[in-house]
Amino acid sequence: MSKIFSLQLVEQFKKLDTAGQVALLISGLSIFGTGYWAGTYMSAQSVKIEVEKKNLEMSRLQLATEKLQSEAASKAELATTNLEVAQGVIRDLQASEASLRASLKEREDQLFDTRMAALLPVGSPYPAGLDDVKIGDHISQVDAAYQSENLDKRKRRVIVDNADPIIQWVLYDHSREEEDGIIYKITFDTRKLFRELDNLPDLPSDLFTKALTRALGEAGVSGRDKECSWWFVSDQDDADMVFHVGSSGKYSIQINDIAPTQCFPFYDRDGERIELD
Repeated sequence: MSKIFSLQLVEQFKKLDTAGQVALLISGLSIFGTGYWAGTYMSAQSVKIEVEKKNLEMSRLQLATEKLQSEAASKAELATTNLEVAQGVIRDLQASEASLRASLKEREDQLFDTRMAALLPVGSPYPAGLDDVKIGDHISQVDAAYQSENLDKRKRRVIVDNADPIIQWVLYDHSREEEDGIIYKITFDTRKLFRELDNLPDLPSDLFTKALTRALGEAGVSGRDKECSWWFVSDQDDADMVFHVGSSGKYSIQINDIAPTQCFPFYDRDGERIELD
């Protein structure tokens, strides 16, 4: 159909004079140009719209990104502030703890000094607070005087551990000869060699010498090098005796017919040798 229509147009074109043919050609070109440029314009507009859509999407993405970055920065700033506050609280607590520890240490030192100054009551060889069990008592008295977890019971000796801040050990020897269960010797020991290992305060080397002299008076001196000090507990003939050897960090109370080997020979207060029966 289109082919017949085209042939008819050609025949009609041939019948026109030259001016008509020219006019017809100009008219056709004008119609063709208008259509072409109109199509081109529409295509450009479509591209422009798509570009604007993409730009809008990019703007939205950029705004969302900036918002997320702002929120993250705020949270980071808040976290930093909270961390600084927490660190400040920790520093304050540490400073308070250090201050409390220093105050406690000062208080403990004061109590320790007071305890050393009042270690032995006047007239007694038994340390204050450790005088519930004495020479001649039955060993069962130890159970009543101390907590069971601090007791180390052996065949003829009971050791009390952590008895006192100064006197760490108290040793009770019992069951001598036929006197079953009767305490015949008590040793008060600062555990001098272990105090540094146990992080305990140092003690003066003459602690017991001064304390015993203050409580019992001037000592008799004995021993090969006269390093042993001794006292009678009373003026009775069968009075118990107290022995303290040099800076050993311990002393003992015991019945008067035995003495530490370091305390032989004996000398009286005038330096005269004493022969024991």
